[in-house]
Amino acid sequence: MSGLVPAKPPRTTPFVLSGDAHEDADCPPCRLRSLFDSVGRGQSRITRSRGDCTNRSCTRDDRRARAPGCRRQQNLPHDARLDLPSARPEPRAGYELPVRRSPRRRRRSVTRPSNGHTATRKARLPQTAGNSPTSSPANMNSPLSTLFLHGGPGLSSIAERDLYGHTLPIHWWDQPRSVVLFARPFGALVEAAEDEIRMLADTTGGPIDLLAHSFGAHLALRLIARVPAHVGKLWLLAPVYDIGDAFVRLATRLLTLSPASEPLLAALAEFKATSDYARFARLAAQVTSFANLFELYWGAGANTRRRWYLDLLARQNLVDPSAFEVIVRDFWADPLPPLEPVAGVQKVQLVFGREDPLIDLDAERHTWMQLFPRAQYVELDTGHFVHLEAPASRWWKSI
Repeated sequence: MSGLVPAKPPRTTPFVLSGDAHEDADCPPCRLRSLFDSVGRGQSRITRSRGDCTNRSCTRDDRRARAPGCRRQQNLPHDARLDLPSARPEPRAGYELPVRRSPRRRRRSVTRPSNGHTATRKARLPQTAGNSPTSSPANMNSPLSTLFLHGGPGLSSIAERDLYGHTLPIHWWDQPRSVVLFARPFGALVEAAEDEIRMLADTTGGPIDLLAHSFGAHLALRLIARVPAHVGKLWLLAPVYDIGDAFVRLATRLLTLSPASEPLLAALAEFKATSDYARFARLAAQVTSFANLFELYWGAGANTRRRWYLDLLARQNLVDPSAFEVIVRDFWADPLPPLEPVAGVQKVQLVFGREDPLIDLDAERHTWMQLFPRAQYVELDTGHFVHLEAPASRWWKSI
């Protein structure tokens, strides 16, 4: 398809640390770094009011004016923010799309009429085996029987909806960012995910398959423990078990590009010595100070998809740095799940990208195979966004 808007000309300069070059409240890397900087210095995090929440489940009017960001960083894809309407699609004919619910209370699922369906914007990428309706691995007359748990935390499913539209029977759920208003944000996020899977199960009348990416794998583990009867099959795409280890790998990769970065070297050494949250916050602040961070997440052969994603990042609110900091801090307070077989799900597939900078393939495979000894294991020539680089037929096989 035509209409691909290039994000920026290919970067020709080496990776540079941007934290000392500028500060901008509307730049995601700057905001994320400032949040972790405040934690590393022992300051309390910025309190978010309900009016500051960007989650569309909290407010119908999300088209607030934003200041331009990062004008001094010419190589950043987000040097201009555009306000676009919500990317949440309308229900396709024959689908029963559940109503988004608040984590504070439960509501009944509602079947929306299909005769009022309006076509949504198609992806700007050429049709491939991954986003072509004719090559979808699922029967498109079936209900939405798969729940997507995106990574982050603090990311969204905007990119997935933009790329796949209605070609897959997957509920591309946006995890509510309003959980930052709760005393236990990660716990509130788990409850919101439980509400979502219960609602889908009530709509379909059967168990719901889970498709979890990166940090979303931890939500999947909690759902299996809380509502095993509602969980069907499980796909784990580039799952990250220990987020601290993932940032160590990412920092190590960044040091190959900027070996003279003394602040990053110091933060990495401190965290390796003692892996508490304060030191993780300092490490995360240094990692996120790289202007071109998201370029590392893609495989070498994914230039078109990478440019599409960076353009989308410039135009829509794909990531909320505040939600990332708050949810990770609460998640850190709980111990990691024990490395023993998980009961409640029989069919599991693990999918990893060979060029993923956050993943040590041998270590992660060993970890997740301890949790799911009978899981199928697949490696693809992709980076961290396995499902955005490879066709769906490669990462969503029958199990």
